[in-house]
Amino acid sequence: MRILGFYLMLLSITFAFANENEQMDKDNAESTLSPLVHSIRQVDSMFYQGVTRWTKNSDEASVFLKKACDSKHPGACLYLGSYYENKSSKDKKDSKANLEKSQQFYQLGYQNSIEACKQGAVEWCSIQTVALIDGHGVTKDIQKGLEYLEILCERDMENACFVLGTYYFYGVNVKQDLQKSKEFTQKALELDSQACDENRLYACVIGAEIYQQGLNTPQDLTKAKLLYSRACEINNQFACDYVKKLK
Repeated sequence: MRILGFYLMLLSITFAFANENEQMDKDNAESTLSPLVHSIRQVDSMFYQGVTRWTKNSDEASVFLKKACDSKHPGACLYLGSYYENKSSKDKKDSKANLEKSQQFYQLGYQNSIEACKQGAVEWCSIQTVALIDGHGVTKDIQKGLEYLEILCERDMENACFVLGTYYFYGVNVKQDLQKSKEFTQKALELDSQACDENRLYACVIGAEIYQQGLNTPQDLTKAKLLYSRACEINNQFACDYVKKLK
């Protein structure tokens, strides 16, 4: 499994968490958002449009992502970091310039995720730890990143548990440890299953990912599709897109 692919997949899952928190804000009339978090939530749809165009036309996707990044959307900036990283490997003539742009956007994404996390957008807390582990926009510190993820997992943030399980399962940036992977993956699955039963908007997706990838459980595309379908039924657009891919 390519690290970049894993990184972008996590961004997509994080977007689902952002949608859930945005809906909670709408439902709570007394909720107050910081200007930064409000700005990020306002351009989530722009980020989504960029992501849905990513595999078909990354150049077209980058236009939407740039607009969202200009509003300090962490995911959009990090995707742009990946965009220019890819360009640097394909376009040897401008490789150096594209690498510099890549690092600039990775750094923006990392800084924005830290600020968003501090200001209450908890869905971006896991992203900053992954950036730290992978060295995207910040000096690489695998141990510190893993420690942060474990703290978030202990606080029942299922996407943090899922990320830890994935790292240890594939041996990405860490020594492969299937026992640790199983512990983290099972906790992620339990937390997600509970949220899925409660019909929370972001839920069901992590369970679907676990079954789709076969993380510490036999790969089961039927179960994955079922969970994606349940998420789609509660208006998770990313899940609806995955349902189409698994047909």
